[in-house]
Amino acid sequence: MITKQLVVRTENPPKVEGIEWQILKGHSISQQFYLSDKVSAKIENAYWRLIAEECGGGATNTGSANIICDDNGLPLKAFRTPRRGHLACGTHALFTCRSCIQVHADHHRRDFNIEITKYEIDTKGKVKIEHLWNLGSSGPADASYSEVLASIPKRFEKFESAIKAAMDKATSYHCRSVFYAQ
Repeated sequence: MITKQLVVRTENPPKVEGIEWQILKGHSISQQFYLSDKVSAKIENAYWRLIAEECGGGATNTGSANIICDDNGLPLKAFRTPRRGHLACGTHALFTCRSCIQVHADHHRRDFNIEITKYEIDTKGKVKIEHLWNLGSSGPADASYSEVLASIPKRFEKFESAIKAAMDKATSYHCRSVFYAQ
């Protein structure tokens, strides 16, 4: 899941109705992920960022996973990795960025579907979503592990390790751990 968050470069955030702030290392971070873009126009020194989460896992015959990486297919540094509570097939890492790639894998009896999507946020808080590749539209609709790796187009080979991680996470029974982060 990809959401957006408003950050202000001060420890004294403005009082805006409906927004609660958390102070962190000289910044004030909004605790509401779904804010109107008009709100940020009234706040000085504010910027938007994406919050992306690595999540998912497998069950007996099915599973799905989201892996987050940068534009070059390299893992990002997580700012939070939950260690308590219900973790099975849940959120395992949170990342903050201006732009990221989400690799989504799901399977039924190890027949995989893979999607690669790019997310970018501008200074006004508008999120641009670009669907880069879908295995079902460019290869076999349900492909085995080896068929997926063989059908990756040349321009997306830089995402091969993220795709492998997504497939591994989707087949990891009741996954409780991070698979692709620094």
